[in-house]
Amino acid sequence: NIENNVEINLLGLSEKNERLYWESGKNKIDEILEHQVKPSIENENIKHLSVFCLARIPFLVYLGHRLGCKVPIDIYQKHRDGDEGWVWREDSETVKFEQNVIQEGKDISKVALVLSLSGKVDLSQLPENIDDNYFVYEILPKGTNSSRNIMRIKNSHEEFRRTYESALRNIENTHRASKELHLFPAVPITAAITCGRELLKDKSPTLLVYDNSVDGFKLTMGVN
Repeated sequence: NIENNVEINLLGLSEKNERLYWESGKNKIDEILEHQVKPSIENENIKHLSVFCLARIPFLVYLGHRLGCKVPIDIYQKHRDGDEGWVWREDSETVKFEQNVIQEGKDISKVALVLSLSGKVDLSQLPENIDDNYFVYEILPKGTNSSRNIMRIKNSHEEFRRTYESALRNIENTHRASKELHLFPAVPITAAITCGRELLKDKSPTLLVYDNSVDGFKLTMGVN
């Protein structure tokens, strides 16, 4: 067995030009994975990955997509309460999630998905291009409020994964003419990575991932 500690450092990226910022980050992720991770997976030196991330949500979605499902992966959540550690807690009940249609659109080829996990995202917060032509779906916690600490235990993350996968498959089947899915994520780290991992290469639409900044949601990149 070979110990592999791989770091992808995105702290040095220049934010003067937004388009170049996101492209540079994607290129950095690609470079590290192609040269340090992929060869070790192919020669079976890496048979399992543990992932610890602190980064902006679109980068985490992209990382999840690039990691894929070739080897088992454990994703760890940075907690925002108590000791702020990475260890999954055992002192909470499993949070379940539900998917709803929050806007019936006029054009079956236009679709958006809102993820209200860390905080509630209202229709009024979406950019003007997501008009009444769009079908808008939402995933949110079932029976509890959205919260930054929603992912306290591992089972809650698995519940989100199942709900998100179900939503994706539903959108793929219902909106077959759509080649793009606008994604508005207010999610914890682990959920963001899962959003990318669950994409199917030849079936899922391209995720158009938005970042929620002080100026509202802005499109950052296409994933898949």
